[in-house]
Amino acid sequence: IGLKGVRLDGTFVLQRSRLIDPFTGVARQWSGFNNRQANLNLRHDIPASQWAWGKGANHNHVLPRYRSNQTDRSWEGPWFVSAFIEHKDVLGMTVRARVGNILGARQYRERIVYSGLRGESPVDFAELRNRRIGPIFTLTVRGNF
Repeated sequence: IGLKGVRLDGTFVLQRSRLIDPFTGVARQWSGFNNRQANLNLRHDIPASQWAWGKGANHNHVLPRYRSNQTDRSWEGPWFVSAFIEHKDVLGMTVRARVGNILGARQYRERIVYSGLRGESPVDFAELRNRRIGPIFTLTVRGNF
């Protein structure tokens, strides 16, 4: 990105699928299809030092899975963000401290079960889930002892 020792990597995916649902006759995307993804990573190796730091963020959008008598969508997010600091020479090894899920991404589930065939039967029950994931701390040591 034009700054010494700085690297920015990114991947963005937008994709679409289409089929006619055999139970409802309505057009929809593939079952469990990941139609949107974003990955961004920034790393800064500080010039004339053994230190580096960085940040990362990723997002995935997953569509529901379809069965004859239910729809089920499980996902996490909306965004996972992490940061790290690294020293590249601690007794000849690289030591990195990382904290993940800085923004508090959550785990979700939306499941709808029908009393018979989906599209022809009433809803039997719905399962809605919203769970806290919490921060994730990691210490990594790489190299030869």
